[in-house]
Amino acid sequence: MSSTNTKRVTRAISKQLIEQIAEGNHTPTELASTHDLPLHRLARWATRPANARVLAGLAYLADMRTQMLLSRFRANAAIQLITIATNKEPTEMSRKACVDLLKADLNVFPRYRDQEMERAIEQAVDERAIINALEELGKEPGDD
Repeated sequence: MSSTNTKRVTRAISKQLIEQIAEGNHTPTELASTHDLPLHRLARWATRPANARVLAGLAYLADMRTQMLLSRFRANAAIQLITIATNKEPTEMSRKACVDLLKADLNVFPRYRDQEMERAIEQAVDERAIINALEELGKEPGDD
């Protein structure tokens, strides 16, 4: 049996794998080869709950970083669009810039609503509507 079939992923190797995955410079095959692991063992390591949580957290951080970079430059893009849109001599480009400005909707606030909170609000509204309807049904004529 070769060493690649029996090699265990130690804590030290896990730490190195996490750092290398976070850097994003290596394919899974390269990572497995670097650590003398078969690819299926690396895949199994990545799917273990503790490792999967860390990797998901790293992906979340990378996505947040990307969003922050995009948000930072979005204001500059809007200013550039406004400059193009307000050109004294209208062109096709200024017309398109106006259309883009009119369509621009960050829709920021719904994005930050917690899904649990959203469900609770929907449920409360539904329950309140049901209670109100039942109360209306239970009223005798002239109870107003």
